[in-house]
Amino acid sequence: MEMSERIMEQAMAHFLRFGFAKTRVEEIAADMGISKKTIYNHFKDKETLFDLTVAAYVRQNVEEVAKVAADASLDLMKRLETTLSLAMRKVGGKESPFFLDLKRRNAAFGTSTMAYLQAASFDIISRLVEEAKAAALMRTDLPTMNIAFVFLNILAGMASWEDDPARTLTRQRIFRDSLQTVLEGLLTAEGRGRLSDSIETGLKEVEP
Repeated sequence: MEMSERIMEQAMAHFLRFGFAKTRVEEIAADMGISKKTIYNHFKDKETLFDLTVAAYVRQNVEEVAKVAADASLDLMKRLETTLSLAMRKVGGKESPFFLDLKRRNAAFGTSTMAYLQAASFDIISRLVEEAKAAALMRTDLPTMNIAFVFLNILAGMASWEDDPARTLTRQRIFRDSLQTVLEGLLTAEGRGRLSDSIETGLKEVEP
């Protein structure tokens, strides 16, 4: 792995945890056992490091979700469930330090990043929906675009949900129940018959 890639990987861990404002370049360097000067030899400033790191992180996550969606070794229903579960985890909380600073620091960059994520997710989900329709597992009387937007809205809702110890419902539980309810309404009789009881298992499989 190139030094610039190693730096971005470590920087992303800091940005996700602390946000842009509270991330310190010297702490990234210390965690890597290198000097701050080495980082600035590869990146002009912290802003450049942030923008390039976020862009690489988003591309990596989209590729990871797309890979699961295209995994021919998995049953189609399992692919759909696992793809949506993985996408839900990758979205993260919109109120996290990372996303708040992304919007505060550069509104245009933050908006374009989220737009890219949404468009890529829509494309991946739409392909899965078309495949399910072709296999007679999903209703064909509903436009693919509408179905894909339903799933995207579930993901968007989960992104703004923050778990609270005082509540018995967790983000994961609500996502699982919402997904199962929606799928039961969208699937054909054959699709419902093949709807795995592994939505919860799928969620556990993509936990960090």
